[in-house]
Amino acid sequence: MLFPRNRLRLCFNSVSMLNEQLIIQQPTDYKIAHYGGYRRRALSLMLLAIVCTMVSQYPLAPLWLAGFLLCYGCLLHRYPVIWLFCIPALLLIMDFTPWTGRFFFDEFDLLVLTTVAVQLWQAPQKQTQSLFSKTTRGLFWLYCLCYGISLLRGLLPLQTIDANAFSNYYSYYNSLRVGKGLLWGVLLLPALSYSLQNNPKTTTYWAYGILSGLTGVIIIALVERTLFTGLFDFSSHYRINALFSTMHTGGGHIESYLMLSLPFIAVLFFNASASFISSLYGIGLFISGFYVLLVTFSRGGYIGFAIGFVVFMASLAFQHKDTLKFNGKLLLPLLIVPVIAIPVFKGQLIQQRFSIFSEDKAIRTHHWLDAMNMMDNSLATYLLGMGIGSYPRTYFWLNTENVVPATYKIEREADNQYLRLRGGDALFMGQYVRVAPKTQYRIQADVRSKVENAELSLSICEKSLIYSFRCTNTVLHIKASPNDSAWQHIEQLIDTGAVGATSADIAAGLLTRPVQLALYNANKTGIVIDTDNVKLLDNHGKNRLANGDFSEGTDRWFFATEKHHPWHILNLWVQVLFDQGLLGVVLLVVFLILSLHNSYKKLTCNPFAAIFLSALCAFSVVGWVDSPFDAPRITLLFFLILVFSLANVDSSSGFSTKK
Repeated sequence: MLFPRNRLRLCFNSVSMLNEQLIIQQPTDYKIAHYGGYRRRALSLMLLAIVCTMVSQYPLAPLWLAGFLLCYGCLLHRYPVIWLFCIPALLLIMDFTPWTGRFFFDEFDLLVLTTVAVQLWQAPQKQTQSLFSKTTRGLFWLYCLCYGISLLRGLLPLQTIDANAFSNYYSYYNSLRVGKGLLWGVLLLPALSYSLQNNPKTTTYWAYGILSGLTGVIIIALVERTLFTGLFDFSSHYRINALFSTMHTGGGHIESYLMLSLPFIAVLFFNASASFISSLYGIGLFISGFYVLLVTFSRGGYIGFAIGFVVFMASLAFQHKDTLKFNGKLLLPLLIVPVIAIPVFKGQLIQQRFSIFSEDKAIRTHHWLDAMNMMDNSLATYLLGMGIGSYPRTYFWLNTENVVPATYKIEREADNQYLRLRGGDALFMGQYVRVAPKTQYRIQADVRSKVENAELSLSICEKSLIYSFRCTNTVLHIKASPNDSAWQHIEQLIDTGAVGATSADIAAGLLTRPVQLALYNANKTGIVIDTDNVKLLDNHGKNRLANGDFSEGTDRWFFATEKHHPWHILNLWVQVLFDQGLLGVVLLVVFLILSLHNSYKKLTCNPFAAIFLSALCAFSVVGWVDSPFDAPRITLLFFLILVFSLANVDSSSGFSTKK
């Protein structure tokens, strides 16, 4: 395909990763407005107090987190637009849920709250113009209103706040967990609007933030592949998770993220002032990013990437339809795609996945219909949905797929808390631990069950988020308790064997796999086992487990399951219909159409328009086989890209298609 070399460069003539674009300048008019200034600062202090409280209760290295947030807050106060880089850069990297056990309110929430608090303290002057047209602005607030009502429908009635309120998907407060992605976007919108209207480099900062985050995700994914399968094993039934903790119940959130982020690599390819190192970085990022997409083994991801790639190339062709000359920088990516893809498509796993396409389609279609059939038959539900975050508990009670998911719950007797595991579809409650290979450890636990010969399975495995490798297992045999209060204390030795050992075929012996201890109720559906005071003692009597008495709820414990259906609808549009009703679907479709149309109109004057078009088209395709809005971080990224594409200001960061 032919493209103009010089005009493509001119399209990106002010983007440079290694120079002035990352020198973040402080706007001169960030001042405290007289009207409402004190109230803003009071609200800012309230948010900072919340952040301090949550940091003090953070279960893993709270001092390190506090130091990071303090440094970030100081930098943000000095350079108010630095958040445009940091938020997308840390979006999928600052996720420590598998180690902390906290997935309702986590470290990224604290980053966003810190950002909003500092922005409120600075209180920029009121914008002189609106970021959106009147129509878009009205539709946006209508969508927010409908979304808020749907969130309340999922949240109400308010349940008692206890150890399970913010640690279980069946909680009514799951509405807050799922809905916070859009809430983050709304809270950040005033600062984004101000920056777009007053700083011509706003979109550039945002783009480089996304590229930095994408780089981090790629590095983590490559390390993961190296540790668990090897980079060139395309037959293993292993699909990467990176640091996407929301994939502990399955789903394809990493593909959704890649659809939104990969198009931004174009900034590096067509930068007129790019150095050799910057161009080399762009090529490396494309190669590694495409590889990571391939090893997701996601058929929807492949199709989404192909459509997004075609849309991007067509957008460039339309942008420069008057003068077509060959651009050498486009040749390498076009050649790279088949070179990397062919070995993957020859692998056993992807061939198997394509061979069962028809069967999988039938299963998914039945699952989507089952989700819609579980909805209440009322006008309110028809218009506003069952409520944000209500799907897991609805599926538990009403699904017709003959599936009863296993459950966990923190129970309390007097002043004692313990873990209750109910048998059902597989669920593992795990904690990452440090153990030595070929070493004996002593397991101690207090257990009880009303059923004779009940068993609590315990495993120590090399484990990613949901996949287990070398394991050592044991079973704790439980005698029936004559009454609810009779606990049985069990001690048992377990040898780790090869678990956690270095090996020449694992990262060339340079790294070891992470190790997790997991509890699993393998009994029949409905059989309950209570567990308390779990310890893993080494030869020196040191306990390798944290919070084994569950006095801090599920802190440091994180459940995982390979079963997708109880947790995800696996279709964006059915998910929106279920959660937000017909109004939510219609408004989201309208927003997508408006953003695509707006980006199309800007193709001749804004080089980012092609990126937005490609990202949104690819994301919409993957949405047919995934539920990306189950992950609030993906929700935030998607809606902020919508904002950039709908903005009525020049977001080209000084780029120009003319000399």
